[in-house]
Amino acid sequence: PGHTPQKTARLAIGSDDGYVCILDMEETQPQGGSIRGSQSMRGDASVSSFASASSVRQMHGPVREMLREGKIRSVAWSPDGKKLAAGGDDCTCTIFDVGGNSRQSPRSQSNSRHPPYPILVEVEREDRICTIKFSPDGGLLAIGGYDGMVAIYSTRGLSQGGGDLELLAEICRKGLVLTIAWCPPPISSTPHVKGQPRPMSMLLAIGGSDRCTAVVDTQTWEVLGEIERSGVVSC
Repeated sequence: PGHTPQKTARLAIGSDDGYVCILDMEETQPQGGSIRGSQSMRGDASVSSFASASSVRQMHGPVREMLREGKIRSVAWSPDGKKLAAGGDDCTCTIFDVGGNSRQSPRSQSNSRHPPYPILVEVEREDRICTIKFSPDGGLLAIGGYDGMVAIYSTRGLSQGGGDLELLAEICRKGLVLTIAWCPPPISSTPHVKGQPRPMSMLLAIGGSDRCTAVVDTQTWEVLGEIERSGVVSC
């Protein structure tokens, strides 16, 4: 799951049944105060249970569901909260236009299902998608998965009515790509001086079944180095 960085919070959930669900989170607390949950252990999983079903229902308002053709493995909000990317076993990254204000309904309509958000663009990959991440400025989208590739797309061509993603680079790895993380460059208070080494650019970290974390320079898309681990890098 993921939440939008907007002032008014929304929650995106992807599930095995192929649904991408977006909920508008209510700003008010349920009657009786904050929601309190308890945790219990079942096997290897930690299970959280809420005090009552009524408390859970009061957590959110309108619900929107978008059905895809396979298990959803990753969802990602754009930094401005106006786009949501989702990908999974249908080998397609779908970007939804979620920029509309869906919180105009009165509270009496809380938990009602609203029409699904429209699709801006779809990008097909060779195999199942495991991870999707927007860059911190929202200008780039990284997609990784079972094909052992990380595809880098520019989102500059997207508009409210649709558009295209431009493929900028593909980074080949030796196994499944399970996780991606953008690493913003350090902020410098001094301007660059001609003739001096340029400051570090934004980096991209890639991990997966090859038991390595690759660090990539986002100016050249070359691997700067690899950090080996004893197990699969999952996050």
